[in-house]
Amino acid sequence: MAGINPLQLPKWETAPQIDWAPLARIGDAIGQYRRKEMMAQAVADATGPDGNVDLNKLGTRYLGAGEVDAGMAAARLADARAQRDYARATDERDFAWRRDEAARAQRNADRRYELDQRILEGGRLPAGFERDPATGGMRPIAGGPADPNYKRQVTDRQNAPAGYKWADPSNPDAGLVPIAGGPAEKVDAEVAARLGLGRSFLDQLPAIRQRVKSGEMTGPIDAAMGYLGAGAPGELRRQIDSGAEALLRNLTGAGMSQTEAAQYVRRYQFSPTDTAETAGAKLDQLERELRYVMDTVGRGRGGSLDRAPPPGTARQPDRPAASAAPAQPAATFDERFTGGPPRAEVRPSAKVWGDREAESAGLYEPRPQAAGRPVQVRTADEARRLPRGTRFIDPNGVERIVP
Repeated sequence: MAGINPLQLPKWETAPQIDWAPLARIGDAIGQYRRKEMMAQAVADATGPDGNVDLNKLGTRYLGAGEVDAGMAAARLADARAQRDYARATDERDFAWRRDEAARAQRNADRRYELDQRILEGGRLPAGFERDPATGGMRPIAGGPADPNYKRQVTDRQNAPAGYKWADPSNPDAGLVPIAGGPAEKVDAEVAARLGLGRSFLDQLPAIRQRVKSGEMTGPIDAAMGYLGAGAPGELRRQIDSGAEALLRNLTGAGMSQTEAAQYVRRYQFSPTDTAETAGAKLDQLERELRYVMDTVGRGRGGSLDRAPPPGTARQPDRPAASAAPAQPAATFDERFTGGPPRAEVRPSAKVWGDREAESAGLYEPRPQAAGRPVQVRTADEARRLPRGTRFIDPNGVERIVP
């Protein structure tokens, strides 16, 4: 080192700049080639003998090779294909089931048609059916066990609510009526008091109307006596006031104030200036409105609680005569109709018309010759006047045939 001048040492040389881009492109080309080869091999491995690609297997190979995007895309395609295949299989099964059901229904219809044809050719008809001359086939006997209307009537008769009965067993559309003395006729004490006053007045109404028409409350003297409450005119006025009070009690229980109801009732009360015609008109209007109010009060408590004849024909009091003989047990319908002891009743739902073996054994009544619906009768005399073979329903709701 001796004798070397530091200032004369060689200087640092700058490294030359090398362009590595060609090498990078060569590497990219090699990588793309290898990726393409890997993907082609993965597709080849996932393809089955039938030429279909197993997308699940293909996605697994892609993910294993680091191709995440390609692997997830293959997995989504595999899921969509599985759902589509499941829907197609379900539709095919549903179509096959419907096809089989349609074929089975057609076979049953063919068997039924063949059976009906054999029955018609043999001259035998099922129970409850008759030959239809219009079509040559058969139809349900009107009112028979195969008649839809008959079935509905039987079902409705059996399903009447407790405490009620059908007004017309052969016609359920006629509605229900409460059984006399049954729970449907039970009313509260307050309602019974209101209706009791009204019924008491309606029972006396024919006699009151006759006395008013005879002029017992008209004229100066009779009008004054009625106004003062003296003598027979006074008694007659008190009876009329009782009817007005009954109307007042029913109105106050129907949402009307005491003052308003009193003013409403005052128009029916006796006035000294009334003539016989005016007093009679007041009675008629009082009767009409009292009946309508009592009918409205009775709704929901077994129907109308009045059960009276139309206005102007009021019923008479239901009081037994003092010298009436002891009541005898009422004869049954069979005793009144046939003159003999009761026979075993056959429920309508148990009858099978057209069953000759049952008819000969006495189990069922034979099919009647008369067509149409059964006739409703109320007395044995009405039943005896019917033509022979006529079907009718007695007051107990039992269907019978005139022998």
